[in-house]
Amino acid sequence: FPGAISNKELATRVVELLEEKGFTPDNTLLATSVCADELARELEDEFVDLYGNNFNLGGLSGFPFAGNTGWGAMSAHVPDGGYCLTIHGPHVGITKDGVIGKVERSGIALVDNCC
Repeated sequence: FPGAISNKELATRVVELLEEKGFTPDNTLLATSVCADELARELEDEFVDLYGNNFNLGGLSGFPFAGNTGWGAMSAHVPDGGYCLTIHGPHVGITKDGVIGKVERSGIALVDNCC
């Protein structure tokens, strides 16, 4: 896809920008709510590699399902005087032919819908 960057590059850029604001792996809790689809795991994994722990808020299409109790539990894990970086959202499929809303998966012939 023209102009697209990799998940790794996105995560690296975000971390570099947030480091300028004082966010570090030691003082920042990573909280995620991305689609349950395996395609979204790649982005989540890139941030986990950089921040370490992850508080998963659950979700489908990127909407967190944790509710008030889950958000409260997540808040209790934020380091004292620290930050919470929340990553959320759906994955958007784009086929090699440029069809938006469809996804091609490795090893699967079916071109399928995605969030």
